[in-house]
Order: sequence, then C-alpha cells, then structure tokens
Amino acid sequence: MRFWERSSDHPSIGLVEPEGPIMLLRSGDYLACRFGWRGTLIELPCIDRRRAAVMDRTQQTRMAGQRGERLVVALHPPIDGHCHKVVEAVLPGLSRVLDILSGRRSHRRCFGRAGPDDRA
Repeated sequence: MRFWERSSDHPSIGLVEPEGPIMLLRSGDYLACRFGWRGTLIELPCIDRRRAAVMDRTQQTRMAGQRGERLVVALHPPIDGHCHKVVEAVLPGLSRVLDILSGRRSHRRCFGRAGPDDRA
C-alpha cells in the first residue's frame, strides 16, 4: 500500500492563502472548511481542535473566518488505503497577530481561548 509521509522529499503539507474569508461548517462530529482557491470553491475536512472547541462552546454550526487567515493543509494518514487532504489548522492573519503582540487584542478574541491578558 502506498502512502505519503511527511518528509523533505515529498511535499505533503502546505500553507494555503484562501481567496477571501473561509467558512467552517459543523455537522455532528464532522467539521468542514470551505474556501476559495485559484478560482475554485474547495471543501475539506477540518481537524483544527481550537476552532471546533469554539464552535462547540457557542453551539454554532457555521463560523465565518476573517480575511487574511491561512490554512495548514496536509495529507492525512491512509483511511481504507487512500490519503485525504485535511485542514489541520486555521492560522490568524498577520494583522491579528500584530494586534496581539501590540496588546490591542486579546488571545481569546483571536484564538478562542483565554490568554494571560484575559484572566481576572
């Protein structure tokens, strides 16, 4: 059985810059990430635990992303002999990271979890 591994000679992970904001969609245990790329609407399974936890806590079935977010897309280990692409993580856009570093925005609002500045 052939499958891809994360090694330097086979690209099996990539950083994707979507065209516009992403949309996360929850259906039971399944979380999907829908985004535009190279003029095509793509939907991949999403295994970003932080985003899933935020959606679970707020009971959302749809969550729009922010412009500028990036996606870590990788090949998942084989299931029934086939590798599948998944969104492993949604990364904040550069402007949001700069806001955190400058103290203008808390971790909670950017990453869906408490940061040091969110504690009472």
